[in-house]
Amino acid sequence: MSIIKSVTLEEEIKKNPQLKLSDVQLLKEWCKKQSHLPKVEDSFLALFLHSNYYQIEPTKITIENYYTIRTHLPEIFCNRDPLTEKELRQIFKDIALIRLNGTTKEGYKIIYGKLVNTDSSHYVFTAHLKYSMMLLDLCFLMDGTNNGYTFIADGSKISFGHATRMNPLLLKKSLHYIQEAAPIRLKGLHYINVSPAAEFIMNLAKPFMKKEIIDLVDICKIFNATVLLRKQIFLHQL
Repeated sequence: MSIIKSVTLEEEIKKNPQLKLSDVQLLKEWCKKQSHLPKVEDSFLALFLHSNYYQIEPTKITIENYYTIRTHLPEIFCNRDPLTEKELRQIFKDIALIRLNGTTKEGYKIIYGKLVNTDSSHYVFTAHLKYSMMLLDLCFLMDGTNNGYTFIADGSKISFGHATRMNPLLLKKSLHYIQEAAPIRLKGLHYINVSPAAEFIMNLAKPFMKKEIIDLVDICKIFNATVLLRKQIFLHQL
């Protein structure tokens, strides 16, 4: 029996006046005709619709991208059992990655991340990405549709030792997934307490980011972090 209670389609319809059962049914029939797609739950179809602001054709593209990209990225989306994956168990110790209770002033949910182990010799970039995507998958199941997500990353403990362990190609592929396939409304990307190494990583990622995503990015040095947090979120959430 599952210990995670996912949001039902009935719950989604109640909280989203724009969500039409006929649109969900239309997508369901379309999915059945795509032999390469698995069975998609109605509540997940609602999530895809919501992330695309209830536009049918863009939603179809996102669904197609979601399953195709995940199939072609086994490094991130396969072998996710911590009991058998040593690198996952290690990354759980090295990184704090959580969805905070409450929301920003605008009603956006908050995902907060911070490196807690400064020893870069233990850091595995692939495991970091896998952990991040696992958390997102949990958010999709537990939160369902919502106003959007703001990501806050504390870069104070990131060193160039961590940066050298990154794989630019895998970074590009994971960003492509987030931008083109994940059923999510991105509302903010805030990087606080940014070290020189963290800034280097951001500059490495920017060529792989669409303009509308780059426009969401706020990079704050140490002395500006508190100011940003007062402006953007409720400080008690941290």
